[in-house]
Amino acid sequence: MRISDVFMQSGGVDKIRKASGVHKAENKDSVSAKPKDSVSLSKEAQKMAASGDAKMVSARAEASPEVRQDRIDTVKNRVDSGYYNTSEFADAFADRLIKEMEL
Repeated sequence: MRISDVFMQSGGVDKIRKASGVHKAENKDSVSAKPKDSVSLSKEAQKMAASGDAKMVSARAEASPEVRQDRIDTVKNRVDSGYYNTSEFADAFADRLIKEMEL
């Protein structure tokens, strides 16, 4: 028996929604009635925004290309070649993770 079969027999997504209080929107009005997202900045962030630091970071971001096609091509080639399913990648990933986490 598959896990998905057991999941569906036990009530599936509807049971999880009922338990967590999440329900599908009944109509368009209920979707638009959701609260809107908002952002607030700390005093420190407001000071940084007023200083030249924020302007410098913003200028660097605008100067950077939105899409780094060279990186996308590299990753696509690695996926196609199966590189990410090799022990070579797993070892390199584990080593980098240990180094980054300072373990």
